[in-house]
Amino acid sequence: MAVRLDTSERRLAGTLQEAIAQGIITEDQARQIADIRAGTPEPPVRAAGWVRPLVAEALGYVGGALALVGTVGLVRQFWADMPPAGRVGLLAATAAGLLVAGALVRVREGPHDRLRGFLWVLSAAAVGGSVLTALSEYTGLREPESMFATGVVVAAYGLILWLVRSGSLQQLVVFAAALTAVAAGMGTVEPSWVDATGLAIWVVGAGWALGAGVGWVRPRRTGLVAGAAAAVFATGSSRSTWAWRSTSPAGSS
Repeated sequence: MAVRLDTSERRLAGTLQEAIAQGIITEDQARQIADIRAGTPEPPVRAAGWVRPLVAEALGYVGGALALVGTVGLVRQFWADMPPAGRVGLLAATAAGLLVAGALVRVREGPHDRLRGFLWVLSAAAVGGSVLTALSEYTGLREPESMFATGVVVAAYGLILWLVRSGSLQQLVVFAAALTAVAAGMGTVEPSWVDATGLAIWVVGAGWALGAGVGWVRPRRTGLVAGAAAAVFATGSSRSTWAWRSTSPAGSS
């Protein structure tokens, strides 16, 4: 009997770990399930115990959003008079500040973890703005080339954060940046490849969903939804493009 019980407990622990890795439940929920299985459920949490984290999370969202909005407003107001280095530096400083603010959130579950993910999403957006501004000001790259380079940089930056925090928000940052790089890169490599942008996005979306299905992309559910949505969008976009070309004078001639 004891051997069966130990085997059952090990099996439950493995199932809970897999559920946490796929983003189905949190570590706190897994502990509560394990406690119930062991017959020692945790006492109910008082209202003050969960109200405070939620308030802190809400304040963090507001603070992060205000920081980004304030930066955008300041940049728009003084953009014409600000030197290029100042524009890039302001956005880079905002990205660094949001990165540090997220890193200071020590708790890795619940509202605190969601707050960290939100702050790091804003940091990635600021990184993208800084890179795009630098490329526009200091290089002679065309817009597709600048967008391609920006997408690559943001995808790499987001990937590092995703490895630190395997959450849905960080996965979506990498996915969106990768789609941007692919869409812009089609016209950068060969102008005639622009017509195949929808197909390229479909391939990335389908590959992303497939990776989530086999467990390479986590949280699994987020990867499946994001990949499928991109594939469906690309399919509709490609159909519209080909329909327009077939009915246009240039396409029918």
